[in-house]
Amino acid sequence: MTNNSLMNDIWCDRTPLSGSWTPSEYLFDSRSEELMTAAIDSIAGLGSNWDGYGAMAFAPEVVQAARVFANAIAEWIPLPAVVPVPNGAIQFEWKVGERELEFELSANGVIRYLKWSPSEGIEEEGEFDSDDLVQSKILVSWLSLGRKKCKPSPAAPR
Repeated sequence: MTNNSLMNDIWCDRTPLSGSWTPSEYLFDSRSEELMTAAIDSIAGLGSNWDGYGAMAFAPEVVQAARVFANAIAEWIPLPAVVPVPNGAIQFEWKVGERELEFELSANGVIRYLKWSPSEGIEEEGEFDSDDLVQSKILVSWLSLGRKKCKPSPAAPR
């Protein structure tokens, strides 16, 4: 079974959980890497004080780390929101129902994460090496828990 078919089994209900669309409520967009890279490129173009409160500019190492990470995750992870952080980091964010997950990439090659679900009393923070895709998958799979699992339609790609 490929990663895509496994993830399709988990995320096959592509109906938004809320009244408005958020990127993580859909599985894959064939342009996921392109969309994440475009967001990263936009962030890279922000200068110092981009937020009007003294935010740092984005170091080339952070931008490159975010591009490498986006390339590595594009095929198996729901499309995140990619946002700038005033400390010079780039953050990938997902929200599925009441569950939220954030990965913050910084220049030191470490990803800091926040896993949060107020209704379940979960608030966990930690960090891992940006090359540790297994840890990324474990954390992202947590988002899928509680979602309706269903069989892919016959027309679904395998």
